[in-house]
Amino acid sequence: MPIALVEWDETLTIRDWNPEAERIFGFRREEAIGQPITIVIPEAVQPVVMQTVQQLFNDRCSRHSINDNITKDGRTIMCQWH
Repeated sequence: MPIALVEWDETLTIRDWNPEAERIFGFRREEAIGQPITIVIPEAVQPVVMQTVQQLFNDRCSRHSINDNITKDGRTIMCQWH
């Protein structure tokens, strides 16, 4: 099963990006590292996603969400995040 691993820090900057993330989102690792996580989050869903991320940081526990994401070429895809 293809699983993207996208790791980001408390500033929402991407710190790790595996080969499956490259395949799914279209950004090479070198392009993604150091970018804000919002490069793959459509503007319309950013408030909801940011609320989930804030809960994750505040509660220091895991979260699950399903939301639209965007690829390098502008396609919208549905992703499940853990």
